[in-house]
Amino acid sequence: MTRLAPILLMAGLAAGAARGENVDCRPCHAGAGAAAPLPGFPGYYAEPARHHPQAVAYPGPLNSQFRQPDRQGPDVAWFDRDGNATADGGEVQLFGPERRVECASCHREHGAGQGTGSYLRVDQRQSALCTECHRK
Repeated sequence: MTRLAPILLMAGLAAGAARGENVDCRPCHAGAGAAAPLPGFPGYYAEPARHHPQAVAYPGPLNSQFRQPDRQGPDVAWFDRDGNATADGGEVQLFGPERRVECASCHREHGAGQGTGSYLRVDQRQSALCTECHRK
């Protein structure tokens, strides 16, 4: 289902129905293949050192440098900030059984996020987004 995001969006379905894996974001936001002018991230994709790694498995509980998600479903694990047992837009999410870090782990797909202008799921003040996963 995740690789169908562009098709779902063109069909007029809610953006929330899609998951923002790297392969979902790239066709429109890497500068080529966009049907309309979209914010591009060519530098983001061309220079991997400028951004957080994506499409990587999240470290397991034996790695003490990382916090573990509060909740785990069949397709998503998440840090349940509000304790409602639902993966909400304002919570960092990991995807698939491997708990992969993807674009949509930290960024809300096509919706206003907590971080002004960046679509972040968690505000970055005092490194709040980073410390959702990383221990200081």
